[in-house]
Amino acid sequence: MTYSIDDLKALANNDDKHRPGWCKASYDQFMNTWRVRYQLDQNRIWFLSVFVNDDGEFDKYCLDQELAEDSHYEFKDEIEIRKALYSKGDEELDFPDVLVRYVSQYGGVALLNVIRQYVLHEFHYD
Repeated sequence: MTYSIDDLKALANNDDKHRPGWCKASYDQFMNTWRVRYQLDQNRIWFLSVFVNDDGEFDKYCLDQELAEDSHYEFKDEIEIRKALYSKGDEELDFPDVLVRYVSQYGGVALLNVIRQYVLHEFHYD
């Protein structure tokens, strides 16, 4: 997955739609990288963050669970996760769309259970 700087800037101005599949980009000054955040569920609990370098190349993913206590699960292995989540027609979908489809069918906890073996770092905040 790659993004141009123009793509990222356009996504930064994305209207606030709040529906599964909706995304918005922002520049994370703390991490010094672009972050594209995709809403995965209707209840706005599960999100996918895609971290992108200034050259537009993918850096890493993070599955975010936004509740009273936020949890973030950093992972990288898109190919293996795609295989684990595979459903007919996924070949034509971007990775965030595959996750939206899976969460709509099975829920965010089921997605977390699938990706758990690919998680590199976990962060939990009160």
